[in-house]
Amino acid sequence: MRLRYMGTGDPTDSAICEAFGHVFPKGEWVTVSDGAHKLLGNPVFEVEKDKPAKAVKAEVTPAPEPAENPHPRTSETPEERALVDIPEGWSDMPWFAIKSLAAKLTDEPVTDKPFAIAAIEAEIERRNQA
Repeated sequence: MRLRYMGTGDPTDSAICEAFGHVFPKGEWVTVSDGAHKLLGNPVFEVEKDKPAKAVKAEVTPAPEPAENPHPRTSETPEERALVDIPEGWSDMPWFAIKSLAAKLTDEPVTDKPFAIAAIEAEIERRNQA
């Protein structure tokens, strides 16, 4: 299914709309997954008509096995990590700042916010037990 974000006609409408994991540049057709069916009937979106969906046979390539740790930490020792300042209101910081802080406290790559929070909380717990 393809949808197009048309906006409301108000000149202050955003040039891009994000919904259900899709980015819709204003006026451009976007192929969407089944999860975007909730946008049907929304007056700011137009559904592409008279174009039957074509079946596409996708080749599935298995993902390679990940290395044990593709981004090993080489600079911070546990002693150096203990010197990293963890601000009092760290959980209220923007995501990029939380990610940066967590990257200084763990050997694993910080890929998402829940992992970053867990890494920071683990370091705080380690410090409290020391």
